[in-house]
Amino acid sequence: MKMRLFSHSLKSKIIFFVIALSLTGIVTSFFFIQRPNLLLFIQGILFVIIAGVSIHFVLQITRDLSTLSKAIKAVELGHGTIQTNINRQDEIGQLALAFNSMSSKLQTTTVSKNQLTDILGSLKELLIVLDSSEMIEMINPSASKVLGYTQDELEGQKISLLTGHPNMLSDFIDSEIILLTKSGIAIPFSTNLSPLMDSQHQIRGMIIVACDLREKKQMQTELANEKAIVLQSAKLAALGEMAAGIAHEINTPLTVIQLLGDKIKRICTKSPIDLVKIDESLGSLNNTIGRIAKIIQGLRTFARNDKAAPHEDVPISKIIDDTLILCQEKCKKMGVEVIVDNVPEAAIIHGSSVQLSQVFLNLISNAIDANAATSNPWIKFSVTLKGNRVEIRITDSGPSIPPHVAAKLFHPFFTTKEVGKGTGIGLSISKNIIDAHQGTIGLDTNSPHTCFVIILPKSTVC
Repeated sequence: MKMRLFSHSLKSKIIFFVIALSLTGIVTSFFFIQRPNLLLFIQGILFVIIAGVSIHFVLQITRDLSTLSKAIKAVELGHGTIQTNINRQDEIGQLALAFNSMSSKLQTTTVSKNQLTDILGSLKELLIVLDSSEMIEMINPSASKVLGYTQDELEGQKISLLTGHPNMLSDFIDSEIILLTKSGIAIPFSTNLSPLMDSQHQIRGMIIVACDLREKKQMQTELANEKAIVLQSAKLAALGEMAAGIAHEINTPLTVIQLLGDKIKRICTKSPIDLVKIDESLGSLNNTIGRIAKIIQGLRTFARNDKAAPHEDVPISKIIDDTLILCQEKCKKMGVEVIVDNVPEAAIIHGSSVQLSQVFLNLISNAIDANAATSNPWIKFSVTLKGNRVEIRITDSGPSIPPHVAAKLFHPFFTTKEVGKGTGIGLSISKNIIDAHQGTIGLDTNSPHTCFVIILPKSTVC
């Protein structure tokens, strides 16, 4: 039992040496009384043995403690995982085992910390950590780069430093918010807020994740501008297509005006002057001038910028009439009969007559082109009221469009026309216009002819 204590406990070893020294003293005292000379000899031997064992014991302890001290210093300096080779069964050995275990765990923690640092450094989104007092506790490198602040400059500051005014934390939940850089530049961000939990599953703070919206907003602006350019180009292209017919439409009444002017001149040179004929001629003249004015107004309305086109309550009948003025001559030239059923007076919508006229003109133009080679082509407008909706059906004499084509008909740049004769954007733009009016546009697949169906909300003034 004594040997086991000796081999497993530093305390036991010390106690053993104390007992050994005590026994040595007792034995020495006994022999001193009996035989003094023998005492000195034995005493010398015992002291040599005890001294040697003590020196070995002390040196062993000192060496192991020195090894342990160097290992602790190395860990302190960040030299990675350090393991001691101390093989003892006493308290020093237990201390060495505890150190080795701590060193391994510390290495694991260091690796995890480095991984977390790499992850935070790789995030493009801004990460802002708040403590329980809503003070900024940490920011990631992206936040520092975009906002221009260092960790030290923001640590301990209220989040209001970045917003410019007090905010509720709920303002950061799935919302768009403006954050200010150090230089005062306002940057839009989409933000999300999440709770920061401790090991006891208690909320100890909040995490704000913010995504820079500048690039997205710039792309949206550029896309909107490009869309506006394409829309205007398509409109002008359609207008150019009708230019010859429109010129004829204006030249014809101008000729009539000239003839009426000559007629009035002749009447006035005769005596007595026939006032009735003059009045009739002047009436015809005014009607002709009105027709020209209507054509010009239709052109101005159609050609102006959509952004300047106001949304107003407008009868569907007026939009149809204004559109037909622009394409009347082309329809005559191509032998296309345009039929307009009786339009209900209450068929009034709130929207842009400019944009809707473009939709109608595009559908008419497509119908004329599609039926160019057919005999007795026709286009028919039918308008009905269905509750609080207005249904407009534009049907032509052409056959029904196959389902596989109909499915792609409103896709940008899809066209059934020959190369060079169609852009494939007209129907796509038309759909965008109808969508912007909270309406729908599609094909009646049950019709034996090509039939486009437009449904728009009815004006609330009706």
